[in-house]
Amino acid sequence: MTANREGVASDTARPRSAAGVIVLAIVIAAIALGAAGYGASRWMESRVERQVEAAFASMRTTLGVATYGHQEFHPLSRSMAIDDVVLQPRNGATPAIKIRQLVLSGLPIFPTDSFAAGHIELADVAIDSGAGRGAHMAHVAMEDVTATPFGPEAEQLRALVAVPMRAGIVVPARPEIFAAIAAMSEHVRIAKADLREFTSSEGASSVAIAAVHLDDFRSGKLARLTVEGMRTANVPQSVTLDRMVLNGLDYAGMLRLLGQFGPAGAQPDPHQALALMRFLEGFEVNDLVGPDERPGQDPGQMFHISAFKGSWGRFAGPTPTTVRFSMTAAVPIGANETGLSRSLRDAGRTSITFMIDLGLAWNDATRTFTVDPVVVSVDQLFSTSLVASVDNFPLDILLINPVQFSLAAGNMEAGPLTLTIRDSGMLDLAVADAAKKQGVSTETARRTMLDNLNMSARAASQQNPDILRLAEAVTRFMATSNGSLRIALTPKGHVNVMQTLQLAGINPAAALARFTLEAGPDH
Repeated sequence: MTANREGVASDTARPRSAAGVIVLAIVIAAIALGAAGYGASRWMESRVERQVEAAFASMRTTLGVATYGHQEFHPLSRSMAIDDVVLQPRNGATPAIKIRQLVLSGLPIFPTDSFAAGHIELADVAIDSGAGRGAHMAHVAMEDVTATPFGPEAEQLRALVAVPMRAGIVVPARPEIFAAIAAMSEHVRIAKADLREFTSSEGASSVAIAAVHLDDFRSGKLARLTVEGMRTANVPQSVTLDRMVLNGLDYAGMLRLLGQFGPAGAQPDPHQALALMRFLEGFEVNDLVGPDERPGQDPGQMFHISAFKGSWGRFAGPTPTTVRFSMTAAVPIGANETGLSRSLRDAGRTSITFMIDLGLAWNDATRTFTVDPVVVSVDQLFSTSLVASVDNFPLDILLINPVQFSLAAGNMEAGPLTLTIRDSGMLDLAVADAAKKQGVSTETARRTMLDNLNMSARAASQQNPDILRLAEAVTRFMATSNGSLRIALTPKGHVNVMQTLQLAGINPAAALARFTLEAGPDH
């Protein structure tokens, strides 16, 4: 406040004084907030350090050696970096683990009963199992990781493994251990995980994987597991895999079922083996290359599966009611091959490329089993397609032993069946092979094959005139190259499958008479 000429006080200085008060208040508030922030960060750092030490103390009790080196807390990112982690179990009961650096980021500001981290990174993870066995991961990253309190299953697992680990013996694969691990996994959620540069070795064999990706692990289930760039270095040949995907993996459920299989190495019964399909929705394999170990193959020859896919679902008990498989692959032709393969090799082919597509379905309401389709295609040779159905099909027939099979299958009835064949070089190859063996021209060899076919058909047609119509259709198909043949069978009334199969082995013409026949080119 100032005075005017008359000595009267003036208010012109009041704004300056008020501004000064505001600035001072802001400075004081900033200092207070800074002090509070510093105190909060120090409090959080101290809390995280205590939690880290408590976790390692717990591991020391169960494992043995559990140490770590320098640790550093970053308040802005709420992260803790821990260097030189070493986990060394007593007497080598489980593998020893070394981690060059472990970083936990996005830690919660306030303590909770659950563990949570926005990001977790591990660098240079080394696993030593002893006796020349070990593994290494260059980098592991996980996003949005949470773990709720495990509850009694954690204590149960600790009690089960503590005694054998202290004694330095391998922890036995008991059902209770599988069940406890499964229950604990249901408390963990990982939105995404990536593993880079994984290597594993045992003696002269090793495995290298470029990357592994995990998507959305929650409640013990994994939405997708992807493995990329795998290579094994075995003696004498290696196996390479470009990519493999597992979809809808129920990790916890699979663990619980595996725990029921009995001692390690025990063979699961058919029900258990089929039940494993419930815990996986499907798979994809791309570019799998490995040694062809079929008898008589030349050393160094490799097979190549360019694509292999499978999916299934709609379970009835342990059995899926819809199944789909497809595969495209190439197999080498060895120098010691015989028959068709030998003819292909003589014609200059070094491999056979084929494609298989299989679709199966079972209708619970009608008890109808459908094959739609079965497609087999061999490059530059032929392709076949089969669509068929069986009524009164008991789904559990897949799980019973051969002795019970005949009884269970006794009421099955044949449905419509359609077989389509397309020639793309197979007939010419077969004719050329016959001509070579007989020392005649290809025209003569083909005519001889057709004459023999018609002669056999005329002999069988006395019991079933349809045999002649079938033979005529097959003759037209074989008379030219690159043709097609479609054969459709429709049962006349109720046709028992097992009885018809038995009759076909004795009298094919009589078995065919139970169906209405259509045969001709496929339009």
